[in-house]
Amino acid sequence: MESILNINDISDIVTPESNEEEQRKIRKLEMDLQEAQKDVEVREKQIENLKKTQKHLESHQELQKKKIESLQKKIDALENETAKMRESQISEIVDTAPLEAKIKELEIECQKLRQENSRLKKDFDSKEVSVVEKSREVDKYKLKIEELTKKIEDSETKFNKKIKEL
Repeated sequence: MESILNINDISDIVTPESNEEEQRKIRKLEMDLQEAQKDVEVREKQIENLKKTQKHLESHQELQKKKIESLQKKIDALENETAKMRESQISEIVDTAPLEAKIKELEIECQKLRQENSRLKKDFDSKEVSVVEKSREVDKYKLKIEELTKKIEDSETKFNKKIKEL
């Protein structure tokens, strides 16, 4: 067995200097390990915060989807009302040219709103971006929804005024 060391070989290997060196290395490794553990804790907290932010954004995204659906329902209601008015107009003998023009205008407005709504849905559903980008996008959609809501309300007001005028 050539691999067995004799006592002289061991004393050559384990010296006070080498032992001190090993102790320094061990202390350095322990410090590195503590730093790494602290880094892991910081990263875990960051991940936890990102998960919370993502959950918040997902719930916000769900609200935006509901608003889009609500806008779609309003658009459909306006289109239905327009169609009913068109049908009732046929049975009347009065001059319908101004009302026909208004109906065409409302149909065009509804079509534009439907296209905008469809585009927003596609943009909204197809985006796969980071948490920060989603937050920015949610803000953008808020503004769009407010604009669309305002347009719908304006269209409804105009439509109701025209109906009262007739």
